[in-house]
Amino acid sequence: MTKEVHLINPNYLKRPQPPRVQKDLVNEFIPFRQVLVVNEDGQKIGIMSKDEALDIAADKDLDLFCIAPQAKPPVCKILNFSKYKFEKKKAERENKSKNSRPNLDKEIKITPFTGQHDIETKTNQAKALLEKGWKLKLTVLLKGRMVDKVDVADAALQKMIDILKDYGTVEKAPTKEGKNYFCYMSPIKKKK
Repeated sequence: MTKEVHLINPNYLKRPQPPRVQKDLVNEFIPFRQVLVVNEDGQKIGIMSKDEALDIAADKDLDLFCIAPQAKPPVCKILNFSKYKFEKKKAERENKSKNSRPNLDKEIKITPFTGQHDIETKTNQAKALLEKGWKLKLTVLLKGRMVDKVDVADAALQKMIDILKDYGTVEKAPTKEGKNYFCYMSPIKKKK
């Protein structure tokens, strides 16, 4: 009874690895000899060699970060780099969440024959969304022979618009596209 032995390909370990690139110009990775140094409070210390600036940063247990590499001379700030990076990412996340929300739309769909109770339910949902600051797309779905009867779709859409007029304004007039008849509503901005 023989055992099979699986050998690792010896070339596997010799594969070239891409060099790690330091994107941020921090401490030893700053390529400049002379830099303008700014302390953690934002006050200029002066122009000095990179080694002197690193010594000052090391005495304070902080890092030297190049904030303006294109400037003549390059501007470096003494700060806690990990804290700076964390706060920068946090600010980016907050900006992303603030900027992404208003661009989104919510859609409420009905047909010309939607029952009264269902319309009340849909308008209650629409009121809640408009109060939260969402833009709405009100859509009337037309099926079969109803595709040509825009007046019926317009009546159904106007009924919803009349109910929601205290919560939002019509941003774009009702239009027909394919089998859909729709309009956009944006929330009324409340005075503070």
